[in-house]
Amino acid sequence: MKDLLKALCLLMMMAGTAAFAKNPTNPTKVDIQLTMRDGHQSIVSAEDYSRADEFTKRIINYIDASIASLKILDSSVEAKISISKNSADTFSNSIIICKTEKSQSPAEVYKGSCTVCGVSSAYSYLNKIMKDESLGEEFNVHVKRNGDCVTLSW
Repeated sequence: MKDLLKALCLLMMMAGTAAFAKNPTNPTKVDIQLTMRDGHQSIVSAEDYSRADEFTKRIINYIDASIASLKILDSSVEAKISISKNSADTFSNSIIICKTEKSQSPAEVYKGSCTVCGVSSAYSYLNKIMKDESLGEEFNVHVKRNGDCVTLSW
């Protein structure tokens, strides 16, 4: 029984690896301008990050993680970041990477959207998100690759 379970787990891991492996004949190219902050790539400079409050730092970290994930996956996926001002709310503070599906249902309505291609524009849009009082205590940020840039929608 244990051997069967081990074999099943190994098979599932191999299938997952094959499903998300890069296709060498069609490489993805993403040239989003990122800066180095503490040895990691970030959409904001180290100075802007150090000036940000804890909630803004959390948003920056989530967006950085989403962009890093989208860089290694193909362009048919997007990241959905669920953010709560309560950092202890583990179910609302999450990143979901999912395949973008073209459906017949109406498109989602966003309160705002922006395309980020550089570090300075990223920080100005983060401030725009933070100042939007209509978002409330919990909100979602959708991160989608758009060529060499990233589109943020909230």
